[in-house]
Amino acid sequence: MNDDFDEEAFDKSIENIVDEETADAQLYVNKNIKPDMLTDQNSVGGINEVLDQDEDDGSESKGVNKKAVIIVVCVIAAIAVVGVVSYFVVKSALAKSKDNYAYYNSLGYEALDQKDYDKAIVNFEKALTYEEGQTNDKTNINMMLYMYDCYTEVGDTDKAEEILKEVINRDKVNKSAYYYLIEMYADRKDYQAIHDLYLSAKETGDSELILYFNNYLAQVPSVSPAGDTYQADQELTLSAPDGYKIYYTVDGSDPTKSASLYSGKIQITEGDTTLKFYAVNQYGFESDVVEADYKVVYTGPVKPTITPSNTEITQSDKVKVIISGTPSGAKVYYTTDGSNATTTSTVYTGPFELPEGRTTVSVLVVDTHGKTASASKSYNIKYTSKYTDAEAADFIWKALMEKKYVDDKHLDKEGRLCDLNYYSVKQVDDKKVYLFYYSIGGAMQDFWYGADGDSGDVYKVTGNDSNYVLTPIE
Repeated sequence: MNDDFDEEAFDKSIENIVDEETADAQLYVNKNIKPDMLTDQNSVGGINEVLDQDEDDGSESKGVNKKAVIIVVCVIAAIAVVGVVSYFVVKSALAKSKDNYAYYNSLGYEALDQKDYDKAIVNFEKALTYEEGQTNDKTNINMMLYMYDCYTEVGDTDKAEEILKEVINRDKVNKSAYYYLIEMYADRKDYQAIHDLYLSAKETGDSELILYFNNYLAQVPSVSPAGDTYQADQELTLSAPDGYKIYYTVDGSDPTKSASLYSGKIQITEGDTTLKFYAVNQYGFESDVVEADYKVVYTGPVKPTITPSNTEITQSDKVKVIISGTPSGAKVYYTTDGSNATTTSTVYTGPFELPEGRTTVSVLVVDTHGKTASASKSYNIKYTSKYTDAEAADFIWKALMEKKYVDDKHLDKEGRLCDLNYYSVKQVDDKKVYLFYYSIGGAMQDFWYGADGDSGDVYKVTGNDSNYVLTPIE
């Protein structure tokens, strides 16, 4: 039925039909029936009376008049039937004029203006049942968004959510529907629903729509150290904000499909490693996947450093050798007998002393991967005493006087003159000792007095070159 159906014009046309038929019938009666024959020309009773008179007359003209009256009655009856039928046709037409999309759409907005939300919902829902209501045009989308407002006003959140989803189904990038759904899910703390909605928005490729989810998107995690080439094993640390979970793979596979949950440092060893990782925040949103490439090449430890660097050394203090420049965890071995160091040689635990003379130090370093490095250095050491032989003689005289062996004039208790004559410096019991002949009254004694050239300690020395014995002065 056309929306522009003119009820008034239709009524007028029915009246015209009735008027025309009535006028024709009246004209015929006026021609054949005299006015005084009818008591009421517009009544069936009057016509019946005329018919009765015709029967009494019995003439041919009266028969004709009776036939005319019958025709008039039939016309009037037909007009009456037409009137009844016309009434129901009009009623049906009027009813049909209201059975359309525009009618219910209009009633819905009228009810909305009056804040009768329930009535607005009923009419909007009715409008959507028509063919026009099934299209995805802007009129329907706007009407549905108003329906969301109505459902919200009456507290029917389920229907409100349903209608917003239908809006998105019809208009994939409708920002209003996305915005209202995000607000609704956020109020419920239904972050999984927000996440699912985000996936739908992401499929549209609309960058502006993605911005609506900024408060929920996950930040990209980081890794330290960065991807690069290294000469030793590396410990990788992944970082993300508190509350995040990080998932990773080290075989180059997609971590979003199968990955390990990060719980501590990741060890990478020799070879090529492709690390891929991403984070999931407290809302269930996933960050972008980060990729870092590592190459670990074991080149072995560098050549160790042996100090002191000077190989010709003359000094009173002991020469101590230090081995440095070795990697953490490596084992260090050394020799001082001229042989090459091996893993069965002495283990280096700290500085060691060199003897006087020529010594070759050989060093072997073995790192945690079994890679080795070696070095060697030859030294010529000459130790000198801290004190001179004259100072050593003074230490001996002082000790003899303290023990009352002699006085300050070097006379013994019997008044005999005592004397010291320098003999030699000898290595005795790891001590460098100055030896002096000792004489009493010109008679040489069968022992020596000696003083440690480094400490100044005084001893009575007996024996010979093969076995000197040091005895502290009593």
